[in-house]
Amino acid sequence: MLQVRVLLGAPVFNAAAAPPVQEAAMAETSNQTLKGIVRLDGNTFRDCEFVDARLIFEGGTPPNFINCRFTNSNFTFQEAAGNTVNFLRAMAPRASNMREVVFGLMPELKDN
Repeated sequence: MLQVRVLLGAPVFNAAAAPPVQEAAMAETSNQTLKGIVRLDGNTFRDCEFVDARLIFEGGTPPNFINCRFTNSNFTFQEAAGNTVNFLRAMAPRASNMREVVFGLMPELKDN
């Protein structure tokens, strides 16, 4: 199951109790099982499995996922990424009259 959370500002978890952070320093990570906190910005993940992972995107260079699997993991959008997700959410309701702008940015959403 995949979950998505949007956090603005500081993370809302106890850093002392947080799982270890696994980072790939702007590189490609291949054929690995990743658990715990994984920072996504600027990284490529190929044939990886994310298990019980908290995938954090802060709005830097988008990550690439190639043939990856996700088990009991969630995406967290923080900083600029969180602001962007909240902006798109504000534009999504029919009453905003901005839905077509959102669909224009991401036409693949309209087909679903």
